[in-house]
Amino acid sequence: MSRRERRREFHERMEKETMRLIRREDELWKIKMKLSLDKVKLETPIFWGWKRCYKLRSDIARSDDAEFYKEILKVINNFWYSKTKTFKQRMNEHGRRFFSIDDDNNQNLKVLSQKEYDKLTNKQQELFEFIEFTNRWDNTTYYRYVFNRPYVFKFVIHRYYITEVLEFSPEIDSELELIDHRLWDKHWRDRFGPDTDVGYPNKRYHRARAKRESY
Repeated sequence: MSRRERRREFHERMEKETMRLIRREDELWKIKMKLSLDKVKLETPIFWGWKRCYKLRSDIARSDDAEFYKEILKVINNFWYSKTKTFKQRMNEHGRRFFSIDDDNNQNLKVLSQKEYDKLTNKQQELFEFIEFTNRWDNTTYYRYVFNRPYVFKFVIHRYYITEVLEFSPEIDSELELIDHRLWDKHWRDRFGPDTDVGYPNKRYHRARAKRESY
């Protein structure tokens, strides 16, 4: 057997193996996505960090309209999570480390789209105003519904515990990691993959594409 024939046989064998791994990767991702829909309750909750959100004021909570405002709060509440109680996030930019502060003023109540607004009752809709907003990036205007009684709520910070986790399979993750190493780290997909992928040697592109196709 000549050198050219051996080389051709090697490429054909590698192409078949690469296609098998691609199909197997898609199958495993589909199984993993189905498993991720199921959640497992933890026996002991795990402390993750802090949660900042809105809560009904104590005097409003004792009034006759407490339940009415609670129902509205379920729709417009805004939750922020942080590892620190100060809600400062450590970042690294141009080799300099600094803290970016999440200002309370940026955490406003949610504004509603037309579709979300239509789901409210007539009495609830009376407490919303139709406001015009401007997109600061392209100066386009859009309209949203804003709650006009934000003073009935107050900011609170709570401890945030993880009480349930997504179900996973160590065997599937281990096999996916092995396939990932062969396809991406060893560049099998770029060298022996289908012709439709030629011209896209970017590992991130292929990895994102494989995940999207497996959903």
